[in-house]
Amino acid sequence: MTKPTDVRVLSVASTTELIKYRSPIKFGGRVVIDAMLLNVTLEVETRDGKRGQGFGSMPMGNVWAWPTDAISTEQSQAAMLEFARRLVKEVGEY
Repeated sequence: MTKPTDVRVLSVASTTELIKYRSPIKFGGRVVIDAMLLNVTLEVETRDGKRGQGFGSMPMGNVWAWPTDAISTEQSQAAMLEFARRLVKEVGEY
């Protein structure tokens, strides 16, 4: 059943932002010197024509998500960012 408040995505975009820590921190046996943020903006429209915009930001916590030496920190971060890019693309095409 449809409602007038149902939304459709008009646009979605993402950017990344590197935040350098003032001093290194240690987590799970790894030294962390920065954090990568994924920022997403989204514009939607309801069935009755109202528009809205949103913004969200999430740290790509690869050190927390993959606390292992099986792959490098760079590889785990790249995998998380690629997954996020795919999700943004899918939402934009929905």
